[in-house]
Amino acid sequence: MPRNVKSFGDYLRHFARTVDIVDEHTLEEVRDLVYTYVRDELEAAYFSLACEQTVDGHAGLRTVWSTENEEHATTILTPEGSYSSQISVSFGERRPLWIVNSDQRPLRQSNVYVDRWSGITDLPTYQAPINRDMKTSIVMPLIHWTRVLGVIYLESTSYLEITEVAKDELSLLADAVAILLELRQTNRAQVAGTRAALSELKAILVSTKFPRLTQPQVFVAFSSRAADEVVGTIQQVLNDFSDALRVRQWNAIEESGSITLRLIEEIARSRFGVCYFSEPAVGTDKQFADNPNVLFEAGMLHSLTNSPVATPSGWIPIREERSPRIPFDFASERILIVPRNNDGELMAERFRADFRGRVRALLRQRLDS
Repeated sequence: MPRNVKSFGDYLRHFARTVDIVDEHTLEEVRDLVYTYVRDELEAAYFSLACEQTVDGHAGLRTVWSTENEEHATTILTPEGSYSSQISVSFGERRPLWIVNSDQRPLRQSNVYVDRWSGITDLPTYQAPINRDMKTSIVMPLIHWTRVLGVIYLESTSYLEITEVAKDELSLLADAVAILLELRQTNRAQVAGTRAALSELKAILVSTKFPRLTQPQVFVAFSSRAADEVVGTIQQVLNDFSDALRVRQWNAIEESGSITLRLIEEIARSRFGVCYFSEPAVGTDKQFADNPNVLFEAGMLHSLTNSPVATPSGWIPIREERSPRIPFDFASERILIVPRNNDGELMAERFRADFRGRVRALLRQRLDS
């Protein structure tokens, strides 16, 4: 993320450094704003704030707020002197954690964890805060000056690859939350100025489109009867961009069927789309027809990319030349025609180069937007 482009973390830290009084109600509203942000950007299904308190007569961490309105408490160390939990590791070592399983399995189904952020090994057993399969756990220590106040702790049901943008943003959020905790404890300054600044912060979150923290998602639609060599080439090219794109195919969505709410949600959250309309026409030789389901999904992408408030910003329509007239007007989308020789064989290298060029154009469009 170019540093001349302010993120929500920048605005929140500026807010924390300029307000004077932070009462309990103010802190609650800030927590809600932070949760709204990480829920949308990192697909966080759980978020909590734990502060240093005495637990069973020992130094510990106790949940003071969470999305599930429940309380958890843990000592920092076990009687044997080792860390009692993964959030205790983050607190005690003053280091952020980005914990996943390398096989992308749910954390509660594994006893092998990888910390992608600080590289801490020999982590304690994962303790699920709620009864859901989480695949990514992120813990940030809250440090103000030399004092560790607690941790913020979020989990996602998705396996999230760590990015430098996410690390920078989460560090800003943790710094801001730590400052606000300290301000709540000291209660210095003027309540009126605090409320006015918070209202401005709310307006910024609602009205400003911030850069995404994770890789943009591309939704890929094609018929189950589509030409294997064309689908395979599409998959190979997208795999070449795996460091910049997260691919979501229609047939990899659980309980997808023909059209389901889950599929529609995936289209709506995708930044880009790829639709290969064609499938072999029944009863003909080397002729093609458009699959109705793919046309429907393409219609959604076409509509959403022309909406100023929707996520999708571009898509690539792909079609066979030997097809009937398309029933919708996608002319402005510059349909990519699958190149074939006179014998109907795919001109694979040409198609690969054409499609790769289209994908690069979409990514350039994202950087320019």
